[in-house]
Amino acid sequence: MVKKIFEMYTHSLGTKEIANYLNDTGIPTRHGDLWTYSTISNMVTNPVYMGKIKRGWRKQFKTFENGVLKKYTRASNDPSTYSLFDGLHPALVTQEVFEEAQKVRISKAPEPKVKDEFEIKNAFSGLLFCGICGKRIGRTTGSKSR
Repeated sequence: MVKKIFEMYTHSLGTKEIANYLNDTGIPTRHGDLWTYSTISNMVTNPVYMGKIKRGWRKQFKTFENGVLKKYTRASNDPSTYSLFDGLHPALVTQEVFEEAQKVRISKAPEPKVKDEFEIKNAFSGLLFCGICGKRIGRTTGSKSR
């Protein structure tokens, strides 16, 4: 199925179309669940399918807050921030197919939506912080639907 997913993705089918196709044909995931577009997206970006292993893509950071050690991890999807090594497992797709899928993924990425004219809506923007947790207080807006 992995080869079929990569083939469909490199032939301009989107992740939602692939997930719908797999669900409509009754092909279950390895856990027996329905396919989702995020599962397909994670598959076509994972180099393990071309026989590689990522190292250094998930960094652990440690901070001290009020004398307590806090640890958190941050994952990176940028290939320039981690290393790839040959795995002991067989490759399910070739490196050329994987790289083609990455080109397709980049070409499908939406352009960031940025206003032409940015104007501050709140005069206290970036100046107010919570006295309890210390996080920045942001402006939220709601919509009234009747």
